[in-house]
Amino acid sequence: MDALVTALSDAREPIALLGTSFAFVFAEDALAERDVRFALPAGSRVMQTGGFKGRTREVSPDAMLAMLSARYGVPEERVVAEYGMTELSSQAYETTLVEPSAPRRLRFPPWVRVTAVDPVDLRALPIGQTGLLRIDDAANLDSVCAIQTADLARIEADGSFVLFGRAPGATPRGCSLAVEEALANEGAS
Repeated sequence: MDALVTALSDAREPIALLGTSFAFVFAEDALAERDVRFALPAGSRVMQTGGFKGRTREVSPDAMLAMLSARYGVPEERVVAEYGMTELSSQAYETTLVEPSAPRRLRFPPWVRVTAVDPVDLRALPIGQTGLLRIDDAANLDSVCAIQTADLARIEADGSFVLFGRAPGATPRGCSLAVEEALANEGAS
């Protein structure tokens, strides 16, 4: 928190504040306790990544969006989610910065193809049906070209997608797990 206060005291241009969802929720708890709010410079963005993995705590996407907007003083359309993983060379970002009036959805660069597949037989599902997200990333040189996730998503006609989180019973994975574990260990000491 002190680093952000110091950075903002000198900030005259837009900044980007990035973090995992779980880290933002942990920060929210501490900042709310002290009644600290920020007013990031006009044009600033907040980017969150990683979900909650269904472990110790979950916050709905709408509540997370409202919380980040209010705490950091940026309009909701300047809060952007990112979706990616170590196994991919490309990341997906919410389209809100380029399509502020459109529904929130994620989009990969054009060289990535996303497909929703049936959770039982892994066959491709028609556009608009929810299934497990499969990602074919042509930028993955010298690595795998396709990732079969355990994340539920609906693919839209324009190639964007809506993410619904992990499939029930799926093994938790992702960057928020390390943050959650570190914060739990800090609280235990």
